[in-house]
Amino acid sequence: TIDTHPFRLQGDIEKWEKGYYMDLFISSEDSQLEGPVQLLPTAYEKILGDFESEGSTHFTAVVKGLWGESQNPELKAELKLVNGTLQHPKLDKAMDSTYFDVIFNNGDLKTFETAMFEIRDFRGRLGDEEVTAHLIINNFDNPHIDLAFDGRLPLQISVSYTHLTLP
Repeated sequence: TIDTHPFRLQGDIEKWEKGYYMDLFISSEDSQLEGPVQLLPTAYEKILGDFESEGSTHFTAVVKGLWGESQNPELKAELKLVNGTLQHPKLDKAMDSTYFDVIFNNGDLKTFETAMFEIRDFRGRLGDEEVTAHLIINNFDNPHIDLAFDGRLPLQISVSYTHLTLP
């Protein structure tokens, strides 16, 4: 458990000559968004940490491979929110009937350069306004961002996310 968020961790970590070999599976069922966000590196937690959620959240992650001075393990993660509510301090009201599927992987070379983050099939309601979105970020060293967005968000939340710097 991290704070009040339950997680299941299965697998092995072995000390090898060149680092640690990891074969881990992490999962959480019916927790809030805040739980999986706490597992992220600090820079990403700062981006997503102000969001709070209610609803059915499912999180899985796989960490597999050697972690050492010059090597990273494979990392794949998926987060789903089904029929949830999202709240943010810069939103006057909560976003209801929210659904999304987020995936992350660090790519073939297991680096920031080959990493990919995707928000699939985001949809929700902010008051009477339906919001839909699809976001893909490739290459965290030199990001390529592809965003499709339909709906209205308050200007104060839109502006706060236009000047983000990825780690």
